[in-house]
Amino acid sequence: MNPLMTPHSAPKRRLWLTALIATLSLSSLSAWGLSQRKLKLSELVERSELIVEALVTEQRVIEREGPHRRPWIYTLSELEVRSCWRAPSKGCPSRVTVSQIGGTLAKAGDQGAPLTLTIPGIPLLKQGDEAAFFLRAKSEAAEGEMSYVIVGGAQGRHALADEAGYQQLKSLVQQLTQALQTRP
Repeated sequence: MNPLMTPHSAPKRRLWLTALIATLSLSSLSAWGLSQRKLKLSELVERSELIVEALVTEQRVIEREGPHRRPWIYTLSELEVRSCWRAPSKGCPSRVTVSQIGGTLAKAGDQGAPLTLTIPGIPLLKQGDEAAFFLRAKSEAAEGEMSYVIVGGAQGRHALADEAGYQQLKSLVQQLTQALQTRP
């Protein structure tokens, strides 16, 4: 007997279908800042509207309609901006919301277990993370909020581990940003 067709397999079928839909929908994830290839630093800077050094201070997980009108789980992370390396003309915000596909929703599923969605290439932020974030405004914001996505998936988040590497990255980003502004 097919293990996906047993009487107790409704949760398995639902999980399998969700995984299939997620796989088929990966092509639509470019709107979330994902990239299929490694991006150069210059490409990350060029694709980013906002580049900040920030601390993840709060998070919440929501469920809403995603690609193909299916429910998806999203994690919304509040970032406290410490400094802007590149900002839009309206200036540097003190806080931003970053929206990521995935997370664990405390809502009980068929078996009373939390619902979890993970997408390869999208490591979820954690409260307390401090990093440089390469961000782009998201076209449709969750719950009417302005939110951003991380450009290039994992490539658009650089942990601020060592001071020398951090200062070098910041200097390169500022040089690239200046070059972009002077380009015809």
